[in-house]
Amino acid sequence: MNMINTDAIIYSDGSLNFDYQKLNELSQEEMYAAYGFLIFFKENQEVYYESGRLLDGEGERIGEGNITEHNVYAWRYGKDYDPVMGEVQPEEFWYKDVFRDKASYSEETNRRKHRFVLASGSDVGEMEGVRRALEICAGKKNIKNVVIVHDLEIAQNIYKGNYDKKKNEPVFYGEELKKIKSESGIKVKFEKVKSHESGENFVHGVGNDCADIMAKAETGNRPIGGKEVNPNLEKVWNEKMKGKIARYNIETRRKEVRDVIEQTIPMMLNMYETHNEQTGGCENGN
Repeated sequence: MNMINTDAIIYSDGSLNFDYQKLNELSQEEMYAAYGFLIFFKENQEVYYESGRLLDGEGERIGEGNITEHNVYAWRYGKDYDPVMGEVQPEEFWYKDVFRDKASYSEETNRRKHRFVLASGSDVGEMEGVRRALEICAGKKNIKNVVIVHDLEIAQNIYKGNYDKKKNEPVFYGEELKKIKSESGIKVKFEKVKSHESGENFVHGVGNDCADIMAKAETGNRPIGGKEVNPNLEKVWNEKMKGKIARYNIETRRKEVRDVIEQTIPMMLNMYETHNEQTGGCENGN
C-alpha cells in the first residue's frame, strides 16, 4: 500500500501547565511547556511518537560573540522510552539571549522576557516537537522529503525565516531548523488543515489531535472539546477516559494516551489509503 507520497508526515502540538494571567500561582521551577509529536514513515509504515517537557534552567554563560546564553532542560517520553521514567537525566540545550531590557518593563517582566519557556507560550512546545521530529527524520532516518501538517502558521513562518528576531524562542528554532536543513538537505512541505479537521482531511485532523492529547498528557490540561475528548478520536478513545485525563497522575496519563495512540495508528494507516485515492496524497517537499 502506498501510504504517503513523501518520506514522512509530521504532526506536532504544544501545551503549558500554567496560565499567563496567573504566573504568581507557581514558581518558575514549576512552570513548564510540553510537546507531543508523531511521525508516519513511508518505509515499512513505521510510526514514531514522543512527548516531553521543557523547563527554563538557571544556567548562564557567555557564548560566541559575547552573547549571553541560558539553558533549558528537556525530558523526553517517547515510543523508545520507558513510559514512566522517560529520560531520567534531561537533555540540556542553550539558547542565545537576544532580548534587550526596556525601561518600561518591570524587573519581573524583564526576567521573564529573558527566559525561553516563560517568554514564548505554547508555541515553544509545538516548535520543539517540530525540531525533534525533523532531527530524527534528517539524522537517524536520513530521509529527504517531509510533510509537516499544521493548523497554525508558527512552524512554517519560523522555517521560512519570518519571525520576531528579538525574541529568544523563535530565533533559537529559526537557527536550529536552518541548521538541520543545510546539513541534511531535507526538503519540507507544509500542509495547512483546519484545527481538529473532520472533513476532507480527516486523517490529518486525527494526527493533529493525537499530538494534542500527547502534549496535554504532560500538562494535565483537558483535550480540546471541554469535558469530552477531541471529536476526531472518539472512535478509539476508551469510554472510561472521556474527560478524565486531567484527573490522572502524569504516569497514568502517558500510559493511557499511549494506548490511545497505539489503537489509532492502524486506523490512520487505513485512512491514508483512502485519503490518497481521493486526493492523490501529499506531494514531496520543496
